[in-house]
Amino acid sequence: MTVYLIDSNVFINAANNHYGMQFCPAFWEWVVQAHFNGYLKSVSSVKDEITERESDLEAWARNLPTSFFVPDDLAALQAYQEIALWVENRDCDQTAKDEFLAKADPRLIAHAMAHGGTVVTHEVPAPEARRTIKIPDVCDYFNVEWIEPFEMLRRESPQFILQP
Repeated sequence: MTVYLIDSNVFINAANNHYGMQFCPAFWEWVVQAHFNGYLKSVSSVKDEITERESDLEAWARNLPTSFFVPDDLAALQAYQEIALWVENRDCDQTAKDEFLAKADPRLIAHAMAHGGTVVTHEVPAPEARRTIKIPDVCDYFNVEWIEPFEMLRRESPQFILQP
């Protein structure tokens, strides 16, 4: 069974666009159910990012079970160190390195490296970029599977059906 590790931008874009909580509550219910079924979660640093500002998303995230946003453990911290070393040795702007390492992204990838799993993100590869570091590029280097959210939905086939 694939375990999906969800990036902050998936939650933020879903809440602000395609799956607004007021008009598509079934998406949010499916996220929780998928977690209880053991195949969807995120990391605690993603929770930190999506609860920075008061919003419907922030309130929803605060009400999730504590098991949804997993903390760093020793294996993830060791993987994070590998990622940080790779980022620091990358040929790009120091600002890009600092910004990447300050976000939840490397911790999300580290958890996937340490425990298996597929990172789900809206980011797209940009391997030649010097002013940014993207999740897919780091995942590709470390052989961590990553997909876009709509691919996750295609694979899992949830149905968001209106009730009569």
